[in-house]
Amino acid sequence: MTQNKVISIERLDRTGIGVAVYEEKPLLLPGTLPQETVSAAILGGGQHQFYGEVTSWLTESPHRVKPPCSHASYCGGCSIQHMSLTAQREWKRTRFMEGMKRAGLEHISVSSVLHMEEAKRFRSKAQFMLSWERDKGWTIGLFAPRSHDLISLSTCIVQDPLTESLLTRIPEALGKETWIPGLKGVLARSNGSALLLTWLLSQEPTSTMRCTLQEAAESLPGVEGAFLNVSSPHGNALLGKETEHVFGKTTLEYCVADIRFTAGPVSFVQTTLEGAALLLEEVRRRAPAQL
Repeated sequence: MTQNKVISIERLDRTGIGVAVYEEKPLLLPGTLPQETVSAAILGGGQHQFYGEVTSWLTESPHRVKPPCSHASYCGGCSIQHMSLTAQREWKRTRFMEGMKRAGLEHISVSSVLHMEEAKRFRSKAQFMLSWERDKGWTIGLFAPRSHDLISLSTCIVQDPLTESLLTRIPEALGKETWIPGLKGVLARSNGSALLLTWLLSQEPTSTMRCTLQEAAESLPGVEGAFLNVSSPHGNALLGKETEHVFGKTTLEYCVADIRFTAGPVSFVQTTLEGAALLLEEVRRRAPAQL
């Protein structure tokens, strides 16, 4: 039987997981915050760190809040919804400053973090996982932390309305009785009014599977282009090297303030379009001659 230990949380790691020290090694405890004292079970560890699970809180951080999402405690999508927005922004500012110092740019300072009025419905890119069972059909959602246990989701408060709608529409479009071997997830990109969809597979699809996935994508409202991406069945990589166009558009047009550009299904694009517009406005204010 695992014995509980009293643990003091010292910091957050780069992903927002609480870190303590146990037997002179880092101990990772999801859901915790600095300045908290908890009773925790040590579940395992390797050569460099341990990981555990909180059984009770003995002292809570003044920055702890009730997560706005009901899935936050067990979904692997967001790691710091239990932290106040003010504290989140300060943590991000500090992380940026630490990065500047490591790069030898400690003379650069950041006094505050630009932010939107409401931290909801902002992500224009989604990566959801899929699984199929004979008696249940398709399940869509995100993996629980440190596992491949799929958490079924029907809503996600950080996704924009178009990408969020896929959580209910994709299982319907694929059909309960239709098993597609190797289909493991979907990558969706939104510009606010249209979607590009990429089916993620772990094996080469047959011609029948290609037709099924094309028909499913075409039936989804807002999808203007679809793709297939096949990765190795070995390892955890979700994306392979090649992305195959299936139908429709190959890029989406984006507009940030007065700047227009296009992006493909796996291009890197700032996922917070409103945040990108705020940042552009601030850069122009500070350096009007350059922009």
